[in-house]
Amino acid sequence: MTISYDVVDSSVYYKSQLLSQVRIGPFIQDKRTQTAVNASLSSLNSYIEASFVNEINDDRRRGAVDFNFVILARVGFRAGWWRTRRRLLRVLCEELSVGLPSSNSSVSGKLMGGSRPCKVGI
Repeated sequence: MTISYDVVDSSVYYKSQLLSQVRIGPFIQDKRTQTAVNASLSSLNSYIEASFVNEINDDRRRGAVDFNFVILARVGFRAGWWRTRRRLLRVLCEELSVGLPSSNSSVSGKLMGGSRPCKVGI
């Protein structure tokens, strides 16, 4: 069986505030495989409400900021000659704690606490 991902949109939120969104190019994945996909999410040149900026800065001073990560993808499944119609895949990863230094805004963060279960629906 293969899974084809036609359109993949990934978004990162702080609470309910959308911080960044990016579209990833199509790809195909075989069964029992993992596929690494690189995407850069940035909030440069984006409007973020001052209250959220203040909350993020407060969290940074404490050493970590919790983000929510959402993936929406149009996927199709294929096994031999059998195919399904396209479906919407939804993935929600909540409260991903990212360690961010409080002193430098240009430094990338690190996921804290290891992997977390995410909600997946088709």
